[in-house]
Amino acid sequence: MRSSPCVTCVRRITKKLNEDVVVCEAFPGGIPDEILEARNQHRQAFKGDGGLRWKPLSGFEYLDTPEEIQEHEDLPLTDENDSHVRV
Repeated sequence: MRSSPCVTCVRRITKKLNEDVVVCEAFPGGIPDEILEARNQHRQAFKGDGGLRWKPLSGFEYLDTPEEIQEHEDLPLTDENDSHVRV
């Protein structure tokens, strides 16, 4: 199973909207399953993203492929103690 590109994206918001909805700057109403489940790496336009795409966290600029992202599957998608939390 591939890791979501969201775990290495600067736009992620690590607090959930609710128990079932993960959000980011591009998808404040909820990140589409296709992206969360890594079927789409969000490097290109995606309906509803408002022109915002995946943008790497500092130190992850080298990630180009799903395989490289997979190496970081241990990174949390949501973590209320994360230094990248935006609310």
